[in-house]
Amino acid sequence: MDIFAVLLAGSIPLIGIILAIIFVASHKRIAVAQEEMANAHSEIAKQLASISTELRHNNK
Repeated sequence: MDIFAVLLAGSIPLIGIILAIIFVASHKRIAVAQEEMANAHSEIAKQLASISTELRHNNK
């Protein structure tokens, strides 16, 4: 029973460290995905502005 308590006490900090690593890694992936989405939105906005300008010139 004492060995089990020692193993349990040693594994709890290890689990905490592993969860912290997973948490940080997932936040980094989320940040990268959000940056890619922002870049895509910016590109779409540029393309829409270009199309709008082209349509205005064609209607004159």
